[in-house]
Amino acid sequence: LVAVALDRALTDRRWVVGGLVLLAAATWTPSNSQQSTDARVPAFFEAGAPGLSRMDVVATVPRTSGDWAGGARPMQWQAVAGMTYRQTGGYLIGSTRSRPLVLEAPPPAFDALAGDPVVARRDLDELGVTVVLVVEQPDVDLTTALRWAQQVTGVSGYTTGGVWVFRR
Repeated sequence: LVAVALDRALTDRRWVVGGLVLLAAATWTPSNSQQSTDARVPAFFEAGAPGLSRMDVVATVPRTSGDWAGGARPMQWQAVAGMTYRQTGGYLIGSTRSRPLVLEAPPPAFDALAGDPVVARRDLDELGVTVVLVVEQPDVDLTTALRWAQQVTGVSGYTTGGVWVFRR
């Protein structure tokens, strides 16, 4: 049957056109490989980030990154909160002496969630950070993040609307 089909396809243009149409149509079928990301927002941000103002500079855990899945969560939260605060990090297109293409802001020492707390505190001071927000997410070790935020900010923080707030 295959030999007959090939023989006909090579001698009759209708078979060639029909085969090409079927081949093209096969590429239209969904592959079910679409990826989605959870877009739920903690209640704290939906309420407009109470207690924060446009004068506040916020560092978030997790931080904004260039990761395709979930990297923009902090920017999403800021937008949902009505842009009531400024934040560190974000996307940019630039370069450095060692990297010809930089697509996100370099992370400060605080974002490592480990290391020398004095250096991390100095980095936050240089960025003008007034508030650290720790948001429970699947990719965040909450215990480590809370301990580090307390150590670096020097305050115990409080939780509200699914977010830990550390005002410096």
